[in-house]
Amino acid sequence: RVAAVLKLPAGFSLEGSWGQGFKTPTVSEIACDFCDPGSATALRPEYAQGWDAALAWRSDDGRVSAKITAYRLAVRDQIQFTAGPPFHYLNIDRTRTNGVEAEADAQLTQHLTLQATYAYTDAIDVDAGTEMLRVPRDTGSASLIWNDGRWGADLTVRAEGQDADINPSTFSPATRPGFVLASLAGSYALKPNLELTARIENLGNTHYQEALGYGEPRQVIFVGVRLKN
Repeated sequence: RVAAVLKLPAGFSLEGSWGQGFKTPTVSEIACDFCDPGSATALRPEYAQGWDAALAWRSDDGRVSAKITAYRLAVRDQIQFTAGPPFHYLNIDRTRTNGVEAEADAQLTQHLTLQATYAYTDAIDVDAGTEMLRVPRDTGSASLIWNDGRWGADLTVRAEGQDADINPSTFSPATRPGFVLASLAGSYALKPNLELTARIENLGNTHYQEALGYGEPRQVIFVGVRLKN
């Protein structure tokens, strides 16, 4: 991997990197004791090559920053589990992912910070000309973070657009609907190294699925203690 940064006037900078890599099949993928009998195949290592380029900006007082990044990743022999029977791992000859990511961070007041991210991802099986499974094109989040002495709080809203998936009953191509989730977290420092914490996930009690056919918890509340060294 090779990376470089070029500082520009007015708080701007250009960032870029290029890299190659490979991944050998894992023991679980090779043995695959939950695959269909007789469906084992000789898996080849994955080989990947990619680049990214970014334009970043930070204000003179450091209170506001933003960054936009474009990237491309090409993989040969990507290892993936089959979408339908007979179930086993196989190599996809060529996959390609193009994407754009944007992020921003703004300190609104002494105690209040706003953070936001958005990503557009176009991932395809090059030879088949189809979308890669379970890779949403659009994802994003926004967080409002508040800190005042011993108190802290964080409100986060996260969204994912629809993506290509497989119907778990018929094993035919299907679309997983998008969703929007919100979570609220808070903390209080009893001592410098001891905090009380609480978190509510899925504030709206939304019914959603990260993968089609596999349900996720509805509203969940966590209460705990955090000890720091």
